[in-house]
Amino acid sequence: MIRMKRIVLQGFRGALAPLPIELTRGGPPVSVAIYGRNGTGKSSVTDAWEWLLTGRVEHLAREGAGPSSYPHFAVGNGATRVTVEVTGPIGTVTADFDPERITRPRFTGDIDALRAITPHPCHIRFADLASFVFMSKTERYDKLTQFMGLSVSWFSVNVTGGWYYNGIVGV
Repeated sequence: MIRMKRIVLQGFRGALAPLPIELTRGGPPVSVAIYGRNGTGKSSVTDAWEWLLTGRVEHLAREGAGPSSYPHFAVGNGATRVTVEVTGPIGTVTADFDPERITRPRFTGDIDALRAITPHPCHIRFADLASFVFMSKTERYDKLTQFMGLSVSWFSVNVTGGWYYNGIVGV
């Protein structure tokens, strides 16, 4: 199974110096929760991940901020990048901000393979959690299914009314 080992932001939004986030601790993957006071760069991590996978940051676009707002204000040209290290044949994928063509990052590594194995969206923002609270049961189920990278076709209802997914039976 392919697993993410690490993500490193540098010069991206609120992260000027390299900011490595280790997703394994000498072996098995670990969960990561990012918390902190306002303005400390928490959103920069999810923004960087979204930029790496899609080439844009949707919530910033909705607020009228374009790709020119991705580099940290104090960084020079060519110093804005996001790197992901993954186990297996994908290895390392890097997105570099291209000041000559700001709408498209320059990639090294197999970005298409990384995108193929990564469900999107694969991160939760505060606004997502806030809207989730007010959804109906069906809407919450659909959102969780989407978030987990599953689709209704992956599930089949068994005779007892439980569910079956990839060899796991639940009630």
